[in-house]
Parts: sequence; structure tokens; C-alpha cells
Amino acid sequence: QIRLMPFPKCYGSYSSPSSQSSLFPTGLGVIRITPTTSDLDNITNSLLSANVAQDKKDKKAKMKDAVATAKHVITSYTKHFDIVEVEVLLDVNFVKATQGGGVATWLDAGAQRVVLDEESVHIARVPPHRVVLMCRPSTIPVPDPSLSLYLNIPLISLSLTTTTPGLKEKSEHWFNSYKNPKGVRGIVEVGKEADIKVEEIVSMLKSGWSVVVEDGDSTLLATATALSFKTDRPDGLFTTVVVDRTGVALGLVYSNVESVVKAVGEGK
Repeated sequence: QIRLMPFPKCYGSYSSPSSQSSLFPTGLGVIRITPTTSDLDNITNSLLSANVAQDKKDKKAKMKDAVATAKHVITSYTKHFDIVEVEVLLDVNFVKATQGGGVATWLDAGAQRVVLDEESVHIARVPPHRVVLMCRPSTIPVPDPSLSLYLNIPLISLSLTTTTPGLKEKSEHWFNSYKNPKGVRGIVEVGKEADIKVEEIVSMLKSGWSVVVEDGDSTLLATATALSFKTDRPDGLFTTVVVDRTGVALGLVYSNVESVVKAVGEGK
């Protein structure tokens, strides 16, 4: 079983658990998901009903309903994985409608992190280390250090959905302008219409950023991940620890790119 944890450098973003299920890179262990409007509406309705409920049992039941809906959405993705961390991208309208309470619902349902824009971050009532701050050059063309400094958020995700060439250069300019003495982990999210190539992903990974690819398939993500590894062996193989499903080490082997791609794709 391959486990590129605790924070893989390259993973996928998905809006449907069914359309890409055959392509999910099970071994990478992290995905970013976007809930449907219907699911968000159901959670919103449950939380709003809880807010106006007079009976404590009824209030608690409505809040449980909201968590159950969120958990069902997460499970529809994680059933394709052996090891998984989930980031949930939440729309600002949902955050506003639930007065920030809906953000905590997703964390209670099992998500490790929530992806929020700047406006949502100010409304949400969750620990900063559970938040990924989403920035879009179209709305935040020049990074503002205060975004993370006063919020103490360790993860900044730059969304690039344009088909314009030079994604790495755009990212490099943006993050180089971001002067933060505390150190922020940069994540570049690339839209599927950008048609990014493996070489571009590898270049970004080697620059020290993580890369999230919309509807990224197993082969693309695993190949980029493997090619970004460093090895001092003359044969180019990677030292690999084989573990069982509980994380107990079984032995040491040496892997090439092809074997890493297969391991990531099959989750073993």
C-alpha cells in the first residue's frame, strides 16, 4: 500500500463521485471535493430549522441531520479510497446562509479541511489550521500578506482556471509577492480547461508548491508525483517502505516511476 502522507504534494479536485470513480488515484489519499447545490441546500435547511427549533431534542436532531447529509457526501467519495483526507470547497453563499455554522458541519462530518474564500473566512467559526484560504487572481490580483498573517491560516490555495499559457509563471509571480515570515504552504489549483501537462505539474512541485488538478486522473497525478521525487541512487529508483493497511512497515523495496504510478492507481 502506498501512503504519500500526511500532505501529498499533488492530488485531484472533483465535483462528482461517480463521473471520475474509475480514475480516482486511491493511493494519494487526499482529494478536494465540491458539494452540489442540492446537498448544500439540504444542510442549510436543516441548520436553519435547528436555529428556530424550540425543543432541544428537535434542535439536536436537525443538527444531526445536517452532519449526516455532509457525511453521506464525503462517504460517496471516500469509498473509492483506502486512506483519505478530504478538503471541502464551500461556496460563500452557503457560508453566509448558515452564518458560518455550516462550515463546522463539514468538519464534524469528517472533512480534514475546508476551502474558503476571504469573505467566508471572516464568517466561519473554525480553527485556522482546518482552513485552506482560496485566492483567485481575478479577485485578488496582488496577494495581501494580512490575509494569512492576522488569520494565522497556514495554507493558501491559488485558483488558476484560465487557459492562458504560463501557469507556473503566474503562480511564481503571485507567491513570490506573498511575503509572510511565518511561512505559508502554497497550493496551486488548476482548472481542467487549462489542459495542464505532467511537465508543468512537476515544475510547480519542484518549486515547493502543492498542485490540485480539477478532475485529475490517476496516471497524471501519480506520474507527476513520482517524477518530482528525488533520489541519489544511480539507477534512479526510489527507496520505498511497504506497509500494511494499519501503517505497520513490512519491508524496504526500490521503485521506479511505473511502479509508483501503478501503486497510486490501485492503492497498494
